[in-house]
Amino acid sequence: MEPSLRAYLAVAVRARAALAATGSPRATERVLAGVAVAVARQAGVRLGDLPLLAHGTAPGAALDPPSRHAGPELLGLVHQALTAPADRRARGVHYTPRAVARLLVDRTLAEVEPTAHRVPAVCDPAVGGGAFLLAAAGALASRGLHPRLVVASCLFGVDLDPLAVAVSEAALALWAGDGRPPPEGRLLVGDGLGLAPPDWDGAPLEGFDAVVGNPPFLGQLNRATARGAGERRRATARFGPGRGAYTDGAALFLLAALDLARPGGAVCLLQPESVLAARDAAGVRAVAAARGALRAMWLGGPGHFDAGVRVCAPVITVGGEPAAAVEVLGPAGELLGRAAPAPARAWAALLADAHGVPDVPALAVGGRLGDRFGATAGFRDEYYGLAGHVVEWGDGNGGGLPLVTTGLVDPGICHWGRRTARFAGRAWDAPVVDRSALAGDTRLARWLRRVLVPKVVVAPQTKVGEAAVDESGTWVPSTPLIAVTGPPERLWHAAAALCGPVASAWAAREAAGTGLAADTIRLRAAQLLGAPIPPDGPDLDRAAAALRAASMATDGHAWRAAVLEAGAATCRAHRVTDEGLLAWWAGRLPVWR
Repeated sequence: MEPSLRAYLAVAVRARAALAATGSPRATERVLAGVAVAVARQAGVRLGDLPLLAHGTAPGAALDPPSRHAGPELLGLVHQALTAPADRRARGVHYTPRAVARLLVDRTLAEVEPTAHRVPAVCDPAVGGGAFLLAAAGALASRGLHPRLVVASCLFGVDLDPLAVAVSEAALALWAGDGRPPPEGRLLVGDGLGLAPPDWDGAPLEGFDAVVGNPPFLGQLNRATARGAGERRRATARFGPGRGAYTDGAALFLLAALDLARPGGAVCLLQPESVLAARDAAGVRAVAAARGALRAMWLGGPGHFDAGVRVCAPVITVGGEPAAAVEVLGPAGELLGRAAPAPARAWAALLADAHGVPDVPALAVGGRLGDRFGATAGFRDEYYGLAGHVVEWGDGNGGGLPLVTTGLVDPGICHWGRRTARFAGRAWDAPVVDRSALAGDTRLARWLRRVLVPKVVVAPQTKVGEAAVDESGTWVPSTPLIAVTGPPERLWHAAAALCGPVASAWAAREAAGTGLAADTIRLRAAQLLGAPIPPDGPDLDRAAAALRAASMATDGHAWRAAVLEAGAATCRAHRVTDEGLLAWWAGRLPVWR
């Protein structure tokens, strides 16, 4: 954000605080009205009867913006600035940058087949500050439609926040140049995820030509944004199998958008990148694949919103024939490549392609990990249950059980006692669990009995498979490590397969978008069981022996050499001759530290 714009937003925040200090009611509304009047004055626009002006305006000329920022988009930015950060996070609301909104609207309207009988109709099911409606207005005007016709006939929207609707109306009145908002009944106060779609005046009966927007991102693992019981019931009643227990609210808006678009119309809503592969978005992907054709995927990455979330946006033609190829677009709309149409379960492959993850080639497979092994991971209960029972090794605890965290695991090796561990908000040199102190916690003791066996521990949030073998069965795997259990004599074979190039590329394509970074692997235990395992034979035996040698390395050179030997042996076991796959994997191995 430009310094001059940031300074102006700070002026607006101070103006609101000054009004509130005098006891003035509706201070936020009055400041927004003052901004609208100031922008209109600079543009020579006389505003009509707008709901935003109903409570009066902030006094004085302090709200006059710099001329370069005096456009209708300024209202949405001020609206966001006047909303407390905690409130924005709880409601999942963040104003969309103008360039992003216009890029996505242009790409979406490119999929809309023109009709001879009426002007295009565009809907935003969560209007916020009006960024997408303004972008749609500009795109339609660039096609030759008069601004007054665009505002009067083409734009529809809804939002739960009455002030957001009022801001959008005022922004469109400024954009039109005549000060008149859309007709009554076009921008509604209501719930875009209600039991039935909103009832707009003048909406086309067959549906909208385009549905675009930036719906609230409402992750269901965060208490502040999780749906209440009533909301869950309504979502299930409306969306049925498309809704998972932890489906992000933004993904549900994607389902709602598919209901709103006409056959041949297009849908594009901003989404958290996790929608590409998250388990609880699988129903959304399946419904989208059944009802439309994925034409493009915009991969925006991080940096667009102060929430820091990585974002993407699918462009879907409702009822359309499958595309010959899906365009994969980068943050500025640049074409990253064209990919074969992705099935509903494999949207993540588009992200993997964009980040250069190799295709998993045709290979010899001896089965899947789950054919011989089980996998389990602790959850928050286990994490917090252990927190009060962890001490440093040697602190009068009789040795204790080594607590292994994700940061201690590299391919083939566990660095417990050699590398600092992070657990429960502090650093540990050699953390151990005092097992005797857990005797009173039946649930935790039962979990420990399951994991205190010989096993492979697998770390998430990694660039390649990272697994180490606990031959003695004494390690306590800290959440979110995955414990893989099975025949003790085959643990090193399983670890070598999981750390190798084939499984790493498979995992990167399977789970793209679900990690903290775009190029990290974050598989769930159930997903890990689907990892390909090479056939038994001398090459897999060599891979297991090399990885076991890596576990005993005392320096980075010896460790890396052993890991590379293991990786090459797993490729031979899979009958893979692609040197590019091995080079990709080797370039992502962690650095010894």
